[in-house]
Amino acid sequence: MRFSLRFFSFFLFLGVFALGNDVLVQINDKKITLQDAKEFTTKLLPNTSFDTLTLEQKKMIRNRLIERELFLQTAKKAKIDETKKFQENLKKIKEELMVQTWIESQLDKIIISDSEAREFYNNNKEKFVTKPELNLRHIVFKTEKEAKNAIIYLSSVEKDKLKESFIQLYNEKSQDKKDDLSEDISSVDAASNIGKVATESIAALKNGEITKVPIKSDFGYIVFYLENRSQTQTIPYEVVKKNILAILRQKQFQIHLVEIVKELRAKAKIEDHFDELVKE
Repeated sequence: MRFSLRFFSFFLFLGVFALGNDVLVQINDKKITLQDAKEFTTKLLPNTSFDTLTLEQKKMIRNRLIERELFLQTAKKAKIDETKKFQENLKKIKEELMVQTWIESQLDKIIISDSEAREFYNNNKEKFVTKPELNLRHIVFKTEKEAKNAIIYLSSVEKDKLKESFIQLYNEKSQDKKDDLSEDISSVDAASNIGKVATESIAALKNGEITKVPIKSDFGYIVFYLENRSQTQTIPYEVVKKNILAILRQKQFQIHLVEIVKELRAKAKIEDHFDELVKE
């Protein structure tokens, strides 16, 4: 029953309104607009915009809207809205909608001041920082001897020419070269997959340095070169203010809701037969 109610309420929500002149398709006397397609997409795929879909996905949305309207028109002709089943479902949907709307009205009462949000930000700045990013390169050698020889060679190169020499050696020797030899693969991902030794070796590197010991992996012996390591930075308050307000509102709302439930339960006459009817 829960699935059928959600299915029903979903289509109820998607009532097609002819807004503007951007009519995508017309079924009998009913027009389906571009706005309808956008609303359908948002409801079907939260956080997804119709405009970002591929052409094939947009066609799928169009087809679903056509099918929905055909179902609706057929149901109207059959006078489904006059049946007992429809009225029972409608009552349950209305009850769920009433509860949801009431809960939203309680949430609207929660007001978080800018000073509260700023205080939370100042007390939790460690939560609002950018992650350090590594601009990292690597070379995968077939044998440990090759890797050691490469380290000896690279260690003799002048610092201002090390990057160029490393890229050249990658193009000549690395076991995981791409077709475009000037493009290195994601060494950060490779390092995280190798394990603790690689992670610790990279952590010890300074900008412009290579690892001094070959790192054994399932696909060869690796030498890393760190081009640049960005430092963590505190994200400005104004950038995260909206998220902080939402977090604090939700926390306050949960506290508020617990108090309301206590009050309502205290005033209500509740006959609880749970233990009698439900057994382990």
